Amino acid sequence: MKRNNEFLKQVGKKIRNVRKLRGISYVQLAPKIPMKPESLRKVELGHVSCLLVNLKGIADALDVDIKLFL
Repeated sequence: MKRNNEFLKQVGKKIRNVRKLRGISYVQLAPKIPMKPESLRKVELGHVSCLLVNLKGIADALDVDIKLFL
């Protein structure tokens, strides 16, 4: 279970880093996915996992390959 938590945190950190490099807030990014801002924030913090379709939406909205997050 601990390995899963670390994985979620790593994925979330990668998402957050790319988002910040793009200069947008999680509130601005969320509607582009579409996802609730609170849910996106929880994903970025590694508190929850997200559906693969949402991860693809995040990658598309940030204009990166989904593999970057894995």
